[in-house]
Amino acid sequence: MGNIIRYIINNFKIYYPNIRLNSARKYLEKLGEGSVDLELDKASGIATIFINNPKKKNAMSGKMMVEFYRSVCVLEDWNEGKALIIQGVGDCFCSGGDLDVFKQIAADRKTKEMSFFMTYTMNKLSELPLISFSFITGRGAFGGGAEIALSSDFCLIHPSSKIGFVHATMGVTPAWGGGFRLRQRVGMKTSLQLLLQSKSINAENAVNIGLVDSICNSISEVQTFMSDKIHHDPVVVKSIKKTQLATESSICSEIFDELLGAESNRKAIAAKLKHL
Repeated sequence: MGNIIRYIINNFKIYYPNIRLNSARKYLEKLGEGSVDLELDKASGIATIFINNPKKKNAMSGKMMVEFYRSVCVLEDWNEGKALIIQGVGDCFCSGGDLDVFKQIAADRKTKEMSFFMTYTMNKLSELPLISFSFITGRGAFGGGAEIALSSDFCLIHPSSKIGFVHATMGVTPAWGGGFRLRQRVGMKTSLQLLLQSKSINAENAVNIGLVDSICNSISEVQTFMSDKIHHDPVVVKSIKKTQLATESSICSEIFDELLGAESNRKAIAAKLKHL
């Protein structure tokens, strides 16, 4: 009997998140407009996610949340890929959640479902085996938009743009894991200040406190910033990312074992590359 109970519990732990995810997806995909568009450049190995709802400063509708999730799922299995760029269409990266959609979610008592779905999606984004770059342009990234930006490995910003964890101004807190990631990036004291002050900060200040990584004037400058980080073979780039996501040192040893003597390793040896 004990083995049967353990079997049921273990399977429940495996399948319950998927049940919640599918339930939330079916609800959210019917809410609002806009789109999240994915482009794959197979020649360069660089993908781009466009947050596309310019009429509402790229605010995220339920429909867009689901499309973001689906884009990340595609990227998980993109073998030729190396990197991902996330950017907004028009004059804003992302202004957060679509207020009309959020009012509906609150009225339907579906806030937990929405928060779970987007937190799950942002975690999947952070754990992609690609090197990810958010490029904040236009007015900037605010609220949930700032949470999306910080879910990438590198966060870049246009000199005239701003970033703001302005949730408290709306009487709420980060819902998509952004508070946790903010603390990871800048430390607890600075994170608390940003959340409690609930103000947008300019690009220069964002770089100075370590909230974003660099200022870029254009997508070409973003590509220059990326270039020395993704110039290795895709399998090597992905493997490096996996070592940084590893929860145990033994996982890193397994990754090394897979690479040693493999094609990328043989190419490097044959090229007689020197690093001294």
